[in-house]
Amino acid sequence: AMDDQVGHALASRGVNTFFMSTGLTTRDTGWGTPAFRQLGLHKANLVLELARTGVDCLTVDADALLLRDPFPYLRALPDADVLTSSDYLVATNGYADEGLEGRSAFGAAFNIGYIFVRATAVEFVKR
Repeated sequence: AMDDQVGHALASRGVNTFFMSTGLTTRDTGWGTPAFRQLGLHKANLVLELARTGVDCLTVDADALLLRDPFPYLRALPDADVLTSSDYLVATNGYADEGLEGRSAFGAAFNIGYIFVRATAVEFVKR
């Protein structure tokens, strides 16, 4: 949580959480603003710190949803050290396919609304 009110609300509902003190506003930072970019750097550092402890880390933005348990999907891709969402808004392999996107999506901007990093990827994340 980025503020005490949200942190306490989550904890009171049994959601494991911690306070992520960034010094940034807790209001909408606005896409592309300096605060928005700083928040992205804080998230990348959080993932790096968790990976350094040997923990695989899945971070999800507060405005993003998980409609089902993502871990069976992540476990089915044991060779993928880093998985992230993108802003490519078309399913390259069709909407029934549950695998990774095809190569035509590689030029799309990464979107760190969802990012999974295995602890084995510390060196990659540090760069």
